[in-house]
Amino acid sequence: MATRGAIMQVCWLVRKDKCCQRIKLPHLKTVVIGRGPETEITDKKCSRQQVQLKADCNKGYVRIKQEHLGHWSQGLKISMQDPKMQVYKDERVVIIKDKYPKARYHWLILPWDSLSSLKSVTKEHLELLEHMHAVGEKLIQQCLDQDRLEFRLGYHAIPSMSHVHLHVISQDFDSPCLKNKKHWNSFTTEYFLNSQDVIEMVKTKGKVLVKDGTSELLKLPLRCHVCKQHQSTIPQLKEHLKKHWPK
Repeated sequence: MATRGAIMQVCWLVRKDKCCQRIKLPHLKTVVIGRGPETEITDKKCSRQQVQLKADCNKGYVRIKQEHLGHWSQGLKISMQDPKMQVYKDERVVIIKDKYPKARYHWLILPWDSLSSLKSVTKEHLELLEHMHAVGEKLIQQCLDQDRLEFRLGYHAIPSMSHVHLHVISQDFDSPCLKNKKHWNSFTTEYFLNSQDVIEMVKTKGKVLVKDGTSELLKLPLRCHVCKQHQSTIPQLKEHLKKHWPK
């Protein structure tokens, strides 16, 4: 809907399904909208910055550009399709660089098939899990620092991101993206499930079992994963970790 005149300088976004506040779209100015009081959209699958709108009031149309495809937890589904993020792919899986790596080397292995979380895993997925692990091992072997650094392959027991993904991560934890206790404990406590343990669990029990109270592991005091020495803060921990880095 637009205000008419000799030269139209303002358009308005009007919601048809219910009566709510109109949103002003100034001529050739970018307006970002999404979930919030202005639109009255409350569905958390919608981002607060979902779309960009740019109105050309003289020509009578609005350009629309998608900002985020749904909630941030769906971000892996976007990244796995991005050629710039991909480091390997085959007919079953894709490997991408972690967007916010928690170590010098941090990759994610994702199946192309839709698999929301470890809760969805059954014996039918056993071959897929074994393939993901084998691809991860091969990736480590191809890493230039594989002789100097240790690596682990595993899953977060309660992941924050949707779509099953296997972490392949070096154990230096040398990264500016590792910022808090939650980050640290998610990779250095039983919250991080070894890939081989997950495979064995599915073989014997038919599914992945997560112990009660697992989420509480993220609140544990900071402790070095090598020598088990306690540290008070993340900066102190990072300084301490340098002692264990390969010379």
